[in-house]
Amino acid sequence: MDKIIKEEVGYSYQGEKYRSKEEIYFSWYLDDIKDKTKSIKYEPFSMEVIPKKTKEFFDLKKDKNRDCFFLNKLSYTPDFVIEWNYETMFSKQGIKDLWCEYDIRRFKDKKEIYYDNLEYISYIEIKGGHSKHNTNLFPVKQKIIYDRLGIYVQKIVPKNFFKAINYYPERYLLTDGGQKKRKL
Repeated sequence: MDKIIKEEVGYSYQGEKYRSKEEIYFSWYLDDIKDKTKSIKYEPFSMEVIPKKTKEFFDLKKDKNRDCFFLNKLSYTPDFVIEWNYETMFSKQGIKDLWCEYDIRRFKDKKEIYYDNLEYISYIEIKGGHSKHNTNLFPVKQKIIYDRLGIYVQKIVPKNFFKAINYYPERYLLTDGGQKKRKL
């Protein structure tokens, strides 16, 4: 088995670089359900949620109006973007047909992966459970992204997600070194 290797910035597994171990754990789940998807992309693009803001002011020295930089843009890069294969996706654990059963509360319970019913695309943000770094910022970005772009980005904590759907990827059952069984 391959090991998770700590890099200077982030981690690597089988030559792929990730920013956290949790992203690797979730990629193992995605490997298990690959037959249900058309494509799975890791950090494929960055979306501009709010453009940079400038303010016009009158420059007395030059005797004309000028734009002055005011606020940086707000951009967001999803950890994973999954394009589902409609024909084969409804039989795998953790994924259900939401065409008739649209209920956002299910995703808050972390039992299913949300996808857009028209495009069958999921935008996933991976978090590592409780952390005092950056976890308070995500819910605000999530709301702004949905309000501005109409895209729901689902937060997933892999350990909690696996427990909620009662399914663990085969590789997750071993420790990060790949030798011993993981305590669940």
